[in-house]
Amino acid sequence: MGTLLAETLPLALGAAISPVLFLLQLTTLTGPRPAARGAMLVLGAALPLAAVSVLAVTIGTASSSLSGDATIKASLDLGLGCALLALALWMAVHHPAPKPPKPPHDPSLHRAFVFGLVGMATNVSTFALYIPALKLIAASDLGAGREAFVGFVVFLVAQSFVLVPLVLTVAVPGSTRVLSAVGGWMTAHRRALNVALLLGFGTWLAVKGVLAL
Repeated sequence: MGTLLAETLPLALGAAISPVLFLLQLTTLTGPRPAARGAMLVLGAALPLAAVSVLAVTIGTASSSLSGDATIKASLDLGLGCALLALALWMAVHHPAPKPPKPPHDPSLHRAFVFGLVGMATNVSTFALYIPALKLIAASDLGAGREAFVGFVVFLVAQSFVLVPLVLTVAVPGSTRVLSAVGGWMTAHRRALNVALLLGFGTWLAVKGVLAL
């Protein structure tokens, strides 16, 4: 199980690094009812990850060859690695137009939930790294209990960039100042962070797949 955690946790942490969701949570936590609205944003962001996790478990359970055939596992690693490298290249050359500032919205619990849901569901870089982590779990032969434990840990780590700010704000109210500085740095280096993560993990998966073929 230690080997699986060592392979999946870096992917989960890379998946968690999302300036958009981080800043959404910071905005939520500096407004009215920060704890309640922040918790709703975490819940909304958790749903897309949970849905993908359930789908991965279903596919992994239905396909016994995923954990038994080394060639299939290696081919999946190679395919996912190439996909991450292609996405990194696209992000490196694609320069999206800056979006105009949005008008302020009613700070309701429902809106915070929707922001979390939509923010995570449209976060391509998060799923690009989260899905390979799920693949590694599904392809392991640790047994259902240990795989479920690793999957839960990976799920929590992938949520850390919206979960940790909430915990810090509740436990240490003055922490929002430091979190805002971190959020500003992440926003300024958003594309470089995503490209570096995708290149690093894409290369690792591709090389891992080639060596196992």
